[in-house]
Amino acid sequence: MSRHKPMTDDELDAIKGRLKNITPPPWFHVLASIVGTKDDPESPDATCICFTEWGCSGDPQANAAHIAASSPDVVRADIEEILRLRKERDWLLREIVNTSDRQFCPMPDRYECLYHVGHECKSREVEMRVGCWRTAVECAVKYEEEKNNAE
Repeated sequence: MSRHKPMTDDELDAIKGRLKNITPPPWFHVLASIVGTKDDPESPDATCICFTEWGCSGDPQANAAHIAASSPDVVRADIEEILRLRKERDWLLREIVNTSDRQFCPMPDRYECLYHVGHECKSREVEMRVGCWRTAVECAVKYEEEKNNAE
């Protein structure tokens, strides 16, 4: 798993914005190291997206295949899926906050939270509690990733 900070919605929107000026899909891996807009590189209306032979490290064919598989429609769909999953996560967290024992604090031990004392939460604001649960989930995922990477 990745060890970088999760992208913000603004960062994802910036990527979507850059997709507007890219050669439209479909993209194909044609010949050995060429990515183009047609299956047939001899097609009169084919556009070359890139040629991975010059100055690239690694396997030029693998690089071309990866670039073709990462066409703008695929990247856009990935971003939309991330945003959809974030909405689902936030909805689920709101439901947990609204239906759970409002005294229970989900934060891991040793987490610096101004609102928890022991396992009790003193915050009554829904959005604040949603943020606590979101942070608790992020901490749990990070812990699991570190544990799995150590094995």
